[in-house]
Amino acid sequence: MSVTRDLVLAQAAHLAAAGIETPENDAELLLCHILGKKRSELTLVDHITEDQRRAFERAIATRTKRIPLQHITGRAPFRHIEVSCGPGVLTPRPETELLVDAAIKHTANIENPIIIDLCAGSAAMTISIAMEIKNAEVVGLELVPKAFEWGRKNVEEHLESIRRAGSKLAWVKGDVRGCERRTLSHYKGNTDVIVSNPPYIPNWAIPRDPEVATHEPLEALYGGDDGLYFVHAVLQAAKPLLKLGGMVIIEHGDLQGEDSEASVPRTVREAGGFTDVKDHLDLAGRPRFTTAIRAAE
Repeated sequence: MSVTRDLVLAQAAHLAAAGIETPENDAELLLCHILGKKRSELTLVDHITEDQRRAFERAIATRTKRIPLQHITGRAPFRHIEVSCGPGVLTPRPETELLVDAAIKHTANIENPIIIDLCAGSAAMTISIAMEIKNAEVVGLELVPKAFEWGRKNVEEHLESIRRAGSKLAWVKGDVRGCERRTLSHYKGNTDVIVSNPPYIPNWAIPRDPEVATHEPLEALYGGDDGLYFVHAVLQAAKPLLKLGGMVIIEHGDLQGEDSEASVPRTVREAGGFTDVKDHLDLAGRPRFTTAIRAAE
């Protein structure tokens, strides 16, 4: 067994004892961070210095306190990119990657599409859309100051890749509430897709994972008594901004699907002005996001 494998397994035991669901995965990623290596390169490492060993052990000790892995490494993977993240911004989730797929599918036959990401946070989804949909005009809107700065940093880091895709990305500070009248009013009737991962946890709920409950920014989590406050704001903005035939794509919690009391698909239907409302499952088979097409009132 390689020196890195022995070290990973030994430290993964500490993570497992702390209740980490993916102890070996997290240990490997922390060791990669300390060594400056890719996972595929770990087995090729034949020597670790004492300083590196101690740094790895400190990182493991930090993770056992349920500090998010991405806060320790300062990076989070999302689709084909990595973004910087840490305290003050929501850590990008694999589930949100599915919203990018929906945007790509809808714009497949649209030249120079315009896509707006509302409540854009770290800009992971905004950047991915600008890179993966060629010749697109993409706007990311974020209000919370710390999150806005994380997003700005990430946009700047990926600007060259965005340019190579022939796309443009505008990173805008603004409130989703009323953005259709103020910050984004010049996009009225011109937008092909609006995507959003808004705050959607009901105010009374406590997230299951300690990493989320303790370390994620409250502004990115909670969406009013039923969790739908910002969903309503996104729909209010989407109506005037979208072209007829344009699509709105909204992420929601797994208890906000079709048959739930606080149903996002039902909320979209009740808002009026949308047709073809569909709810979609994530890779674990749980309700995760709703799509709808802008139609005449």
